[in-house]
This record gives sequence, C-alpha cells and structure tokens, in this order.
Amino acid sequence: MVPDWAEGRGGEGGPPEGAAAEPPRATAADVGDGNGDGPGGEVWIVLFGGVMALSVAANVLLTAAVLSNRKKHTVVYATLVFLFGLNLVSGAGSPLFILSFSRDFERSP
Repeated sequence: MVPDWAEGRGGEGGPPEGAAAEPPRATAADVGDGNGDGPGGEVWIVLFGGVMALSVAANVLLTAAVLSNRKKHTVVYATLVFLFGLNLVSGAGSPLFILSFSRDFERSP
C-alpha cells in the first residue's frame, strides 16, 4: 500500500520525519520498449559490435606480428593465436546454429 504523501495526495506534502521517500516508478517511456520511445537494444548491439571488431583487428595484428617474428614463436603466443583461431571458428558457427534452430522452430507445429 502506498501512503498518501508518496502519491501527492493529502498529508503534509512530504514523508514523515525519518521516513524515506519512495523512488519514482519507471514507465515504458523511461525504459524504452524497442519502439523508438527510448534507448533500446540497438545501442548495445552497435557497441558490442564495435568492441568485437576492435578485438578481431587487434588479434589479427598480434597474429601477423607473431608469425612474422621468429623470436615470438613461444608457447604463450602460440596459445594466444590458437585461442583466437578457436574463437573465430566458434563465432563463425554461431550464426549457423541460430539459423538452424530458427528453421527447426518454424517447422514445429
């Protein structure tokens, strides 16, 4: 139950002495429902895509530097290059997995 003073009805116009005021309630316009009313998930997709592109570019440069310099042929660099390649392979397979799952979902009754 919400007290009268929290909704602006009656009372002294504020919370009693020592009581904390209730925080404002979020509405759909505040949060955004993906219909252009507020910040939606598109912002995070763009930001995450940018971070991913930067990561791939940095790892490609690291791989090129390791392959071109024999002094960098160590276990540490080999592990980094291997994990980068594994990440690329698993990342390339993700859209195929999602596509096959969506097709199976469309076929189900």
